[in-house]
Amino acid sequence: MDKTYFASRTELLAWMNEVLQINYDKLDQASNGAAFCQIIDVIFPGKVPLHRVNFKAKLEYEFEKNYKILQDSFTKLGIQKAVDVQKLQKGKFQDVLELCQWIKGYYSQNVGTGARAGYDPVARREGKPTSASLSDLRSEGMSGSQEVANEKKGSPRMRSPARGAAASSGSLHGKSNELEEQLNTLSTQASELRETMDGIERERNFYFDKLRKIEIICQAHEEDPIVKQILKILYAAEGEFVQSEPS
Repeated sequence: MDKTYFASRTELLAWMNEVLQINYDKLDQASNGAAFCQIIDVIFPGKVPLHRVNFKAKLEYEFEKNYKILQDSFTKLGIQKAVDVQKLQKGKFQDVLELCQWIKGYYSQNVGTGARAGYDPVARREGKPTSASLSDLRSEGMSGSQEVANEKKGSPRMRSPARGAAASSGSLHGKSNELEEQLNTLSTQASELRETMDGIERERNFYFDKLRKIEIICQAHEEDPIVKQILKILYAAEGEFVQSEPS
């Protein structure tokens, strides 16, 4: 196998930034799949529906849509490479690394090294910015939570040994009962939240499956004007407004 299929993460990062004119600091920033979709578009200009790719994807279900577009593009272009959507949408670094290595090798065989002459990657993605990876978002969330925890915790207070020794067993018992009640209350609330989340997840999956079936049917009739309007609504990014045409 060509040595380009075993490129280092540093080499992959530099190559991706050059080809797509982006400024990734870490390779796992490509985990939302948008960059991979556009690299295939560089190899086969105009053959990947970049208007459907969510370059600002930050959530797992948004990653899934991008990887399904990549999967469909591979199929239509006859690229013999399986895209494990269910695994890649998790955004794990090793999976992203392996796919990136393979795509770079495929790019080298079909285009060569460096950017493709005459291809404007920024214009092709309509200037849409790329987003951080799931791991970055999780890290930011953990960092913010830790800062809040530190603020609440504050500086440790010095306790007097004599004062501690004077505490009565009755006082400790009362404190223990109070903490136990708080624990029971929190456990009940956590259980209720889990049930609510399970219900929301089931409902989300139900409607997502329906939308996916509609999407598959529409993809088979993309040239139909009405189908184009439906797809435009399906692929509208968060915050975008799709004006419905009057009947």
